[in-house]
Amino acid sequence: MNKKKSKRPITVLIVTEYFVPTIGGVEIHVYKVAEYLIKFGFKVVIFTRNFGDRRRGVRYMENGIKVYHQWNNGLIPPSTIPTFIDLFPYYRNILIREKVDVVHTHMSASRLKLEIETYSIILGYRVVFTDHSLFSFSDLGPIFLNEDIKHYSPFLDHLVAVSNRHKENIVLRSEVDPRKISVIPNGLESKDFGCNAEQLPLDKIVIVYICRLCERKGIDLVVQVIPIVCKRHKNVEFIIGGGGDRIAMVRAMVDKFYLHDRVQILGYVPTHEVNNVLRRGHIFLVTSQTESFCIAALGAHLFLNDISEAASSGLIVVSTSVGGIPEILPHDMVLLSDYDPLAFSYRIDEAIGMLSTVDTRKYHERVKNMYSWEKTALKLTGVYYKALLTPRMSLREKIYKLLRVKNGYGISLILIFAVALFQWFIYEYIFPRYLEHITLLYRREFEEPPNWSQAQCRDAKAEKAQF
Repeated sequence: MNKKKSKRPITVLIVTEYFVPTIGGVEIHVYKVAEYLIKFGFKVVIFTRNFGDRRRGVRYMENGIKVYHQWNNGLIPPSTIPTFIDLFPYYRNILIREKVDVVHTHMSASRLKLEIETYSIILGYRVVFTDHSLFSFSDLGPIFLNEDIKHYSPFLDHLVAVSNRHKENIVLRSEVDPRKISVIPNGLESKDFGCNAEQLPLDKIVIVYICRLCERKGIDLVVQVIPIVCKRHKNVEFIIGGGGDRIAMVRAMVDKFYLHDRVQILGYVPTHEVNNVLRRGHIFLVTSQTESFCIAALGAHLFLNDISEAASSGLIVVSTSVGGIPEILPHDMVLLSDYDPLAFSYRIDEAIGMLSTVDTRKYHERVKNMYSWEKTALKLTGVYYKALLTPRMSLREKIYKLLRVKNGYGISLILIFAVALFQWFIYEYIFPRYLEHITLLYRREFEEPPNWSQAQCRDAKAEKAQF
């Protein structure tokens, strides 16, 4: 009898400058998605920057994720100007060693993203890109990033947005076919954000605000709203958590209006204490000036306000109506307002009136059914299959497409690709692929992801087997 040949799992290389041990929205997203991809039968390798003496070389995480840390230091970590020179031999070695099938990059404003996408396009790998931020069309920095995504997107196999508003923003910036972009919202570990078994008493109403205290997160609006609400409602208290450059502004507001007994400033809140702080409150505030989805980044000195986690903890959410925030929760769970102190304070008044009529304990189950990292990772597997099934563009077609670009950015991109091609030819001659060591990790049967037909999985594997 012929022994059944074990199937090699699809290998995904996730490239990001934002990963643990730092804590943030992108870091949480990458870690959780990688964790569930492994459960679905994928092999996941992560390529990220180094973190000084704490993280260098190759590390294996407890859940089976293999992490390569960039060997050299950036000028201004985590982001710096791409060089398109020093990373190629290291990155090429990873691609060959790990038998990578799909390269998945994150964040527009990233050196690794730009360089790795360039190398992957030249080497003929499938490339998926996930953006996490909304960008304007008037500021100098976003203008350059918009040119980047516009000229790189024709060579990408698929793009991922975290909300429908975010997808619209990417389409306008990149001029790419909307069918090439999938909307996959972020997930939530609902078990980490439980609600109180009993409703909190209403004799004292507590309003919670936890985020990074900076201008983009709307701390200026909070400073104007708190005195208005405290003047209208004598039984309202505020809890403010998080660090940032505007914390002095909050302290000055408390001193100016003599609100020391009504405003509690926590500063840094450890990750494991965030849910405990949320469960002390009735209402949660989100005052961001712009958000693509609004995912929490809890720990260190960085906080992002997160609507779904607050609602899961049983709080009524009052938020500014910006970006993709209106898409996150039903309108009976979140009250939206313009970015205006009076308008925002009126919505807080409305939320206070709702407390006696709404059972917020039911919010937890509703949010649990809406969001989970397992659902996010499952949808992402579909994106990987789409990328694998996309007709491959030959190197000649890529070069011809580059030559048709006539503006200044296009010319610079041609030079960058020329340098990458030169490096490729040199290293293919000096270090042929057959001399590279191929890592032999686990061999396991590939589990077909749910909601995908056997024919789709078979076609994807056949396509993958050709390279």
